[in-house]
Amino acid sequence: LGIYYLELLSRFLAFGVRLSLRNQWVQFDLVLICLGTADAVSQALAAMTADDGGVVERVAGASALRLFRLARAARLVVQFRTLWLLVR
Repeated sequence: LGIYYLELLSRFLAFGVRLSLRNQWVQFDLVLICLGTADAVSQALAAMTADDGGVVERVAGASALRLFRLARAARLVVQFRTLWLLVR
């Protein structure tokens, strides 16, 4: 997750926040980073909570959001195809 933060921060520093957020892939990355952060925070809170009450159930639901990380890999496949066309 930290690498994704660095990538987003470097993009914002290089191109500016407004210009970067015009790109839909950057918006998608930002959503994934926010969801990942929410997941990490909720897991940390669940680890600090000793009871098996509602917090753990909410964390289990939030961990399903990890599937969105696969979409980031799909984005890389699309970009690789474009790069491969340029190389040929």
